[in-house]
Amino acid sequence: MQRNRQTNRRLWLFAGGVIVIVMALVWSVISRDGENCGGSIGVKLEPPPQFKLPAVDEDPALTEMRELGYIVVDETDAQAETPTADSGHDRVSARRLQNLGASLAGAGDLVAAEEAFRGAIAADPTYRPPHYALSKLLRLTDRFDEADREFWISVDIGVGEPESSIVKVATEYRSRGEFERAGKILDEGRRRYPESGDIWLHFGAFFGEIGDYEKAARCLQRAISLAPDDPLAYRNLAAAQVALGDREGARRTLTDGLRRDPKNKEIERMLAELGGSER
Repeated sequence: MQRNRQTNRRLWLFAGGVIVIVMALVWSVISRDGENCGGSIGVKLEPPPQFKLPAVDEDPALTEMRELGYIVVDETDAQAETPTADSGHDRVSARRLQNLGASLAGAGDLVAAEEAFRGAIAADPTYRPPHYALSKLLRLTDRFDEADREFWISVDIGVGEPESSIVKVATEYRSRGEFERAGKILDEGRRRYPESGDIWLHFGAFFGEIGDYEKAARCLQRAISLAPDDPLAYRNLAAAQVALGDREGARRTLTDGLRRDPKNKEIERMLAELGGSER
């Protein structure tokens, strides 16, 4: 009996030792995994430059509906753009279906709203609002190819403030992580409106977000040449130059920006981090 007790005790001690060793090995693996998750490889990486998106105002719901073409803002304007009788287009029906689509979309019935918008386009393909509204609806439902076709049709017909509309669509794609789509919209936008500083500014921010700092810098230099009073272009260009290792170039850029806007605190902060103004 005594011998059995001693044997059992040895077995328990052996098992306990094995458990301790196994636990130590497991903890060692867990600790290494934790280091890997933290990205610790003996080098402390600096955070990437922050490319700030140009602000896009969040419009109230009614204003947004008007901008999208869901609601005709001014009856006089609508009458002025009514085609002649021999055009073969039914602007009255198009307007009625457009406003019906607006009501349905506002009620959340996107299927019926889409049908109404398509009906408005069929009644009068030259009427801009349903093309623009349909493109928005199609983006909401992830049908991007057709959405982009309808959007560019609305631009060709004569969307109000086309450059701003292009930027808004690209920003929407960027916010959803659809960077390839955003790039295509901006690329076509700068082709159509090569003198738009706003489009070049957004194009530069786009390239900065995807890590192509050389293209970002070129686009932002173009933006500054077209809109030299926009402080955001100077800040983003400086960020791109820092990413490319050109800290002196970044200081010169920020110094130029501060001359344009002497009270800009963000430019002052960035300059201080780089060692002060370029003399």
